[in-house]
Amino acid sequence: MIFRSLLLGAAMLLLAACGHSPPTQFLTLDPAPAAPGGAVAYRGPAIRVPAVRIPPDLDRDEFVQRSAPGEMKVDDLVRWSGPLGLLSRNTLIIDLASRLPPGAVAPPDAPAQAAGLRVDVSILSLETTNGEASMQAAYQFTPDAGQASATYRQWVTLRLPIAARTPPETARAFSTLLGQLADRIAGDLASGARTR
Repeated sequence: MIFRSLLLGAAMLLLAACGHSPPTQFLTLDPAPAAPGGAVAYRGPAIRVPAVRIPPDLDRDEFVQRSAPGEMKVDDLVRWSGPLGLLSRNTLIIDLASRLPPGAVAPPDAPAQAAGLRVDVSILSLETTNGEASMQAAYQFTPDAGQASATYRQWVTLRLPIAARTPPETARAFSTLLGQLADRIAGDLASGARTR
């Protein structure tokens, strides 16, 4: 009788242990502050970043990473804390605001401004390999009001060393790469490249 009770108790503990899955890990993006003295002298119109477009294979709640050529690995237990496009846009806006003069960057979801400038951004790829993270991005400056064509287009490839391909390290690398992209955009605005 005692043996049967012990056996039943052990079985219940085993079932209870099997019923628990590992906790879900949530990732976010953090602003990458400008380096000391990294602010640029920009006196042009206020800029607005309405969206950052993300490749469809990465734009999902679950963390996705390329595992081999033509293959992606989806991690159901690691998720982004919000839509990756919105996280990227908000992080890029904060990064730009730390590099440009006060008032030069409109807040998220600000309406179009008649004399303003829109920055359209597309992340084309985000890759991590052993030792390196890289991002390809395209951006263009367009008058904020009206249907005028873009006045400047740029395609960039950004790279940085990483310690590992883990999800948290990848999120940190993506944050840093967005900061590098903000450096490029701010530099182009300050140099007047948007008018070429």
